[in-house]
Amino acid sequence: MSLHLMFDQFNKDIEKVSDQLAERLVTIGGQARGTREFLDEHSSLDPYPGDAIDPREHLVALQRAYSKYSESLRTDIHMMTGQGDFVSEHVLVETLGVVERTLWILDAELSSNT
Repeated sequence: MSLHLMFDQFNKDIEKVSDQLAERLVTIGGQARGTREFLDEHSSLDPYPGDAIDPREHLVALQRAYSKYSESLRTDIHMMTGQGDFVSEHVLVETLGVVERTLWILDAELSSNT
């Protein structure tokens, strides 16, 4: 699979779970703020290297971002479990599944390119 198609699939997968997370957030009384400005200010992810040219650089950057997101999701899942919010926990577990699947693909791609 070309990197372009792989990245397209990653995008589709993350858009789907992002929409589910936003819907859940609104359902429990929060606000889904998905503007670039809000995300730039509140994201714990490192900025994406805008000067990356080599395909491996993109794979490594994505691997780092997805790894960090995975850690954050695990913390949030634990918090939701402790609060007894099992619906939110379920949505986060589904999101973690998508993130972990993407990490497996990235790891395999990086391993095959060494």
